[in-house]
Amino acid sequence: MSHKPIKILKTRILRHRFINAKGHRIDIDTVIAHIIMLYGNIQALTGRTPIRFFEGLQKFCPCGSFASDEELWKEMEGALYESVPEAVRRLLRRRMPPATPYTFTHGDLSYGNIMVKDGSVTGIIDWETAAYMPVWCESLCVSFSGCEEDEEWRMLLRNYMLDYDAAYNFWHQYHYLCLDPNIWGKHFIDEAEREARKPISRDELFAYTNGRFLVNEEYQLARRYAKFDLNALCSVAAAVGDVPSPVASVSKLEGGFSKALLMRKENGSEVVAKIPCRIAGPAGLTTASEVGVLEYLRRNATIPVPRVLSWSSDRGNSVGSEYIVMEKASGVPLFRVWGDMTEFEKLQLIQNLTKLEAQLSAIRFPAYGGLYLRDHLQNSGHRCLQLDDHVDPSQSFCIGPSPDRQFDVQSDHLKDQGPWTTLPELGIFIAKRELSRISTIPNNSAMFYRGTLEEQAQLLDFTIRLMPMLDSHPLLGQSAQPTLWHTDLHMGNIYVAPDDRTRIVSVIDFQSISVMPLFLQSRWPEFLKPPENYTQGFTSPELPDGYDNMDDENKLLARREWSQAKLAKAYEVATYLENRPAHIARNVPRVFRELFTRCGEVSEVGVIPLRACLMEIFQNWSNLGFTGSSPYSFTEEEIQTHERQFAEYQAWHRVQHLAQECLDTDAEGWISPELDIKEKRRQNRELLAMFIERMAGEKSPEEARQMWPFPDDA
Repeated sequence: MSHKPIKILKTRILRHRFINAKGHRIDIDTVIAHIIMLYGNIQALTGRTPIRFFEGLQKFCPCGSFASDEELWKEMEGALYESVPEAVRRLLRRRMPPATPYTFTHGDLSYGNIMVKDGSVTGIIDWETAAYMPVWCESLCVSFSGCEEDEEWRMLLRNYMLDYDAAYNFWHQYHYLCLDPNIWGKHFIDEAEREARKPISRDELFAYTNGRFLVNEEYQLARRYAKFDLNALCSVAAAVGDVPSPVASVSKLEGGFSKALLMRKENGSEVVAKIPCRIAGPAGLTTASEVGVLEYLRRNATIPVPRVLSWSSDRGNSVGSEYIVMEKASGVPLFRVWGDMTEFEKLQLIQNLTKLEAQLSAIRFPAYGGLYLRDHLQNSGHRCLQLDDHVDPSQSFCIGPSPDRQFDVQSDHLKDQGPWTTLPELGIFIAKRELSRISTIPNNSAMFYRGTLEEQAQLLDFTIRLMPMLDSHPLLGQSAQPTLWHTDLHMGNIYVAPDDRTRIVSVIDFQSISVMPLFLQSRWPEFLKPPENYTQGFTSPELPDGYDNMDDENKLLARREWSQAKLAKAYEVATYLENRPAHIARNVPRVFRELFTRCGEVSEVGVIPLRACLMEIFQNWSNLGFTGSSPYSFTEEEIQTHERQFAEYQAWHRVQHLAQECLDTDAEGWISPELDIKEKRRQNRELLAMFIERMAGEKSPEEARQMWPFPDDA
């Protein structure tokens, strides 16, 4: 960044503090105008992420850097008093104004820090707390004062700044909720709880209300719309439990693939009802498999999961939808307490988590697919394989079709969605599924290069030829063992004991979980993923070379990355000690995992990723442990053509990542309900215009627009 404005302000010249100049004749308006001019120079320094936030306003001081408003909020939320209810937290997040563009902020423009001479401002001092902060921060800081005279000065100064009343109201509420809310924040909590209790219409209950979409919004909302008979569902919920009791209230808790309803009964007990949306997965199988997994773990493992109280996978029931009614998860969500846990507590929790995962690795299922209650699946007409006695002593369960959304196919000749008894069977099914899809999916104009239908079919045919050679591959071995695994372990799905935050008391959300090869299942949990440039193996993470010579912001970034690397290393080592099969599976050569992943996404992302994978296998055939000759080949000309296209594909992929990161969204264009969709759409238009301008020398406006993931007419 340019330091010119800062140098101007810090020039050492003869001056008086404004606080000591009260006896002199000073034109206050002139001083304020000069301050606002200098303030504008400082505000021109934008575009970085904040490295400190509101230091000095109160004792809870989140620090960064933060890549998005969501990261900033997560840090701020950690300072809230523990007893602040979830509904209050959600309302407060909605009221937090957008922080971008982050601007360089002094943070304390009190009259004691303003230097004057001969009636003019000659400098501003005390930059110790200056940093990149939210755009509204300087105006907010001016709103707080320590004495009556300073308050008068700040009120005058604020009149000349942009109006950020929303930020002031938000911060006022946030500040008091960081203190004991029973003393200071009771009024806001009462207000938030009244809003949370505000009745919603039936259609709002059925509709998706947990966010908006930058593109294809009507389609995305329709996929997440789920209509059902609420009265019938309440009757089901009222009848379950130790003592039947009518439902007194219903609170909507929504996820991306299902509706979750917290039902409070008149006797004080609570249950959770779960209604899958159309996007969740194969009809009937989605609910039946989740029930099968929960029941199997409850009976045959010590992994704590909610108890199923009632369920139906038949949409023809009285509720008019598939549903599960289950116990409310005990404990508190891990994300609530993670920020307050000591490093030792985090290490203990990681070890306990790997012990639970080790139970999953130890269960030897006979095939790949979904886990179901045997009686239910046999009566539904699906093919199923029973489990061995030592895996299922009661003979109550079986392996059947996969409930994974990716296996929900409509093709007449691909009705068999599992189970699959060998790795080649599974891989060949995935490739054939893509062959059936590519002929029906229209070309995506936003895709940079998809390949012709002939190219796609040829690569999938190469994959089908290769799959049989994996059956006895020496590098796979036991890592291909059919394994049940929770593939979405984030801090919202793990609950811990309030009095012992290292003890996991509930794991939730097993929807669409399948039994798959261990080398495709084993992964870092979301919150323990290693940073870039992470080195696997028994090497201790260290701060980067040259750390001592970094500026404060880069030091902060380096320490955050180091801290995350230490957590990832703790998980890696704990997995090695507690769950050796998963450790070995995670170290299977990357290209084997990519073979299954890339061949399964040809219909969505085109030929280049799969072709890169197949070429890597072809070029490293012997080194990867294959014997004999490859069942396919590429000419030197094809390899050179691919390398050019792959470089362009990487550029396209970087654009997708950049747009998603800048807009706080994902590949579908999802925008958090706490963010302003109109503001995000405005930002999207501005970013697209900037991208088109920057690419002017390389791409036409239309070509640049096609590389952008979110059309500007969204």
